[in-house]
Amino acid sequence: MIDAMPSILESCRNAVYVVLGATHPHLVRHQGEAYRESLMARVRELDIEDHVVFLDRFVDKAKTN
Repeated sequence: MIDAMPSILESCRNAVYVVLGATHPHLVRHQGEAYRESLMARVRELDIEDHVVFLDRFVDKAKTN
């Protein structure tokens, strides 16, 4: 999705992509934040920082009855 953002922004200049959720603690123990950091680096390379938001927090799936 991040790589698609420049094309999306050509037709919708106010588009924002939200990367929601914290890295699983198991992954953080073994790999650190390497994956998230690589995503953030790609956003900088594409110069789309104003259109990608990283919300690094735990999100619980809403329960329905």
